[in-house]
Amino acid sequence: MVLVASVIVVVPAHASADVALNTYTAPDGSKQFISDGDSMPIGSTLQIGVFVSLDSCDPVTVSWGDGASGSRNYGGSLAENWQHTYNSSGTFTISASEPCGSGTGQTRTINVASSGGLFGGAVSLTRQGHSSSPQSSVSFSDS
Repeated sequence: MVLVASVIVVVPAHASADVALNTYTAPDGSKQFISDGDSMPIGSTLQIGVFVSLDSCDPVTVSWGDGASGSRNYGGSLAENWQHTYNSSGTFTISASEPCGSGTGQTRTINVASSGGLFGGAVSLTRQGHSSSPQSSVSFSDS
């Protein structure tokens, strides 16, 4: 009688959690699409999707880059929508992770700045008058 032994080595999969930017809702209620590296105004609420692989474990944790984070159980789901409001300006890197993964997956970066469009707020122009014409001022505001 011949006995044959075999060993099967199973290498754990490298689970990951990836971030996809969707839209943001500005303080005035308007909704805009946003891409990696884009800007949005202070007070905007960012909506993202976080995708996990089949071999991921709960809980999934999102770090918003501004010191805030949150966790939730996916319970076998592969994707969930998340949202977060940014109340200060800066450049923030958003990442997601889960305990079976070998680190964070794909990250995204956004810029949060004061509203104000092209000039970042109010703009004032002053025309200097000559002795025969009075001085005049013009102000523009994005309020």
